Amino acid sequence: GAPAKPSTRTGGATIIVVPAPAHAPATLKFVCTISDIRPWYCPAPARAVVTPAVPARAPVTLSDIAAFVPQSVTLQSEPQGWGLVGLPVNFVAGASTHQVVGRLLGSAATVRFTPVAYAWSFGDGGTTTTTSGGATWGALGLPAFSATTTSHVYRALGSYRVSVTVSYSVAYQYSGSGWVAISGRVSRRATTTIEVVSGGVPLLVAQPCVRGGIGLGC
Repeated sequence: GAPAKPSTRTGGATIIVVPAPAHAPATLKFVCTISDIRPWYCPAPARAVVTPAVPARAPVTLSDIAAFVPQSVTLQSEPQGWGLVGLPVNFVAGASTHQVVGRLLGSAATVRFTPVAYAWSFGDGGTTTTTSGGATWGALGLPAFSATTTSHVYRALGSYRVSVTVSYSVAYQYSGSGWVAISGRVSRRATTTIEVVSGGVPLLVAQPCVRGGIGLGC
């Protein structure tokens, strides 16, 4: 600025003259922008926050969970192990949603199996597919030899090998994360054998009346 002009002078007093800035205020931002060595009045540039990238995981496939084996399926018939020609034999498959714990791609994980379809083969060429494993006549509140969604009528005497294949949908979960579905299905199979015999009026007995059965009512 310009020197002051005091009206009086004190002995030993000194007037300090400050030089004008080398750059006008209007150009100060421009100077700071292009300068490699920042003057004391240039603001420090804000540092960008860099978040480390998380490595992407490849989609999990059925082959990746080969070590996670679903529970065995059970299969029973009513009457147990036998049936009558021309009358329904009721079949019940035992399968439920369950989880298996293990290691998946090097990390602790849980795999969930949910039954979604039951494919039946009744041994005489008859087949069907259901969305449930069926239930006993008692659980359904039906009398014996009633037709159900999982029953089958045999038209000829003989021994029949019956099977059910349960298809499971699959999902996995790492610790602290949500469930992720896996494309495809996993299946388990169960079998049983029944003897179909001839008979008159159906009658519940203490044990099967085949091959020399001696139960009450035979």
